[in-house]
Amino acid sequence: MPKLKPGDKAPDFIIDKAPDFIIKDLEGKQHRLYDYLKSEKVVLLFYRGEWCPICNLQLHSLQEKLPEFQKVNAKIIAVSTDTPENSQKLVEKHNLGFPVLAGLEREVVEAYGLFFNEGKGHAEPAVFIIRPDGTVAYASLQSGPLGRPSNDDLLRIVGRI
Repeated sequence: MPKLKPGDKAPDFIIDKAPDFIIKDLEGKQHRLYDYLKSEKVVLLFYRGEWCPICNLQLHSLQEKLPEFQKVNAKIIAVSTDTPENSQKLVEKHNLGFPVLAGLEREVVEAYGLFFNEGKGHAEPAVFIIRPDGTVAYASLQSGPLGRPSNDDLLRIVGRI
């Protein structure tokens, strides 16, 4: 379980060495988590990288369920320490219709209480469901390929918020 737990305030995104983090998407547009939270719930997915087969399956499945998440007023955002080039390949391969933010800094990984694998240079997979008020409603960390919450489970959880 990540150290960030349900009821905790989710760290905002801005990369300026400030307490918040701004992350750029693959087109260079800046994203700030709390800008989405003004009107939507957010399913924030930390994935290892384009090279991870389980991450590929999970992201592809999320894309298939995207209309269902939109019906319950939820925005999916996928974030990774992977390179923008590799992330772009992933987006194109699965025709992803939600923001995929690459080049995540270690500070963001640590702000969410996730494990950063020094040897491989990536954060372990995790998912957070964040309420519009910025509090965490659900948190899950899975370092292995098994035991990740299903996208149907995530959809049920976000639908109840």
